[in-house]
Amino acid sequence: MSEDTMMLVLEELKRISSILVIKELRDMREMSQKDQVELLTSLGFRPIEIATMLGVTANAVSITISRARKNPTKSSKTPKA
Repeated sequence: MSEDTMMLVLEELKRISSILVIKELRDMREMSQKDQVELLTSLGFRPIEIATMLGVTANAVSITISRARKNPTKSSKTPKA
């Protein structure tokens, strides 16, 4: 596969994943921002990407992630697939 074709495939995958994230975010409306950040982090998104999705700053996301790592809760409110 040529490099140009590979780049096109990667761009299309990004678009598809964005659509799936939008659907998931709609399902996450009842979740706290902390739980949303934890879920999106567990799915492999970077703080800047999460910030864009949630409409907050990357710094706010990074702080939430840091606090969650320092103070893990015993019960998680994240939905199960």
